[in-house]
Amino acid sequence: MKNKYSTPLLASGILAVIVLIFLLFLYQYKLPHHWEVNLYHDDGNPYGTKYLYEVMKQSRDSSHFVLISNSISEDLNIADSGSAYLFAGRNFYADSADKKALLDFVTKGNDLFISIHTPFARGYSFYDAMENFSILNYLCIDSFVDTGTYVSFVYETHVLPFWFYYVHNLKFEENIWYYFDNCEEDSGFFSTGNYCQSTLNEKYCNMIAFEEGKGTVYLFTNPLMLSNHYLAEPEGLDFANLVLKNFEGKKIYWDEASKYSKVSQPPIPNGSFLKYIFSQPGLKWAWYLLVCGVILFIVFRSRRMQQIIPLMPENKNNAANFVRSTAMLYLSSGNHSKIASEMMRQFLSYVKIKYGIKIKMNNTNDYLFDLANVSGVDSEVFKSIFKLNIQLEVSNESENYRLKELNNYLDYFYNNCK
Repeated sequence: MKNKYSTPLLASGILAVIVLIFLLFLYQYKLPHHWEVNLYHDDGNPYGTKYLYEVMKQSRDSSHFVLISNSISEDLNIADSGSAYLFAGRNFYADSADKKALLDFVTKGNDLFISIHTPFARGYSFYDAMENFSILNYLCIDSFVDTGTYVSFVYETHVLPFWFYYVHNLKFEENIWYYFDNCEEDSGFFSTGNYCQSTLNEKYCNMIAFEEGKGTVYLFTNPLMLSNHYLAEPEGLDFANLVLKNFEGKKIYWDEASKYSKVSQPPIPNGSFLKYIFSQPGLKWAWYLLVCGVILFIVFRSRRMQQIIPLMPENKNNAANFVRSTAMLYLSSGNHSKIASEMMRQFLSYVKIKYGIKIKMNNTNDYLFDLANVSGVDSEVFKSIFKLNIQLEVSNESENYRLKELNNYLDYFYNNCK
């Protein structure tokens, strides 16, 4: 006889195998890292800035490290003095309010450090960041192409040059290395020893510093040198310390908001949905849990299931209705002695069970003290209860007020006895 449950089990098994093969394929296909240049502070891949961000954050207390996540104009406190603003990103997106905030911030006696990977592009480059600064008239940028370069610091003659090479997908490749140049030939504005702080190959100035108001502005053309790929080595960390040495001990404003366009969402690395998921630890584990949950649901759902047991109708308690009907019957007949007798029977039963006192109605005065002692209710209450009971038993008239009074005394007893 054919097992009617074999088909679902076989289908779920095949599906589980397909999913496992798919996961293995993704694991084999996915590179250990993605090499896209984004310089985001939460990206642990080679060309992210997570390592620099964490080092600078951990070296300061929470009040001396501020992440600008909304906009410069909203999160930057221009009333500060002796603080530093730091930006190292692929592109620089800022509106007029952001640029004015930067100018006000530095003129009050703070520092700016701006490093942009695409310094030529109009709309999100050095030209736009420096829109309100007088340096714009002298700011020219040039470049050369090579697989590597070395960097020397002008005022750190005792330090050996740092060698930087460009790697993409674990292969050495050519890269564009940007530097500042004289806008006018022989002007010497960015020459070594003037505004220049460091050079590429000892002749191209890649970092300048100039005063603006009471503060100082630092412009650096190679933010890739501050990425995870280079800071993973001790030499790269030493290089970053020299580049940012003037910010030691200062309050830092790390600008992450200006790395994203105001009109678009953060880009997905390499344009791949799955690659972006696997590049983020949280999303990666959420994906794994989702796939495992689907597999477990299919496997257990395919097993033989017991037929659903229908809900039984809820039992109805008609005791209250019965008591109500009986009480109305007695009241309509006008025979209150029967109602009083039932009330006293319940009272005597309650006292016997709760306190162990069996009351004999022919001599109730003997129990007044004991009842008051064990229940905490005044003995006059019990005396009134017994008196009203006798009156209702011997009276042939309809005395509603006495029945109500007896009910009140009994309610008082039930609510106040201990």
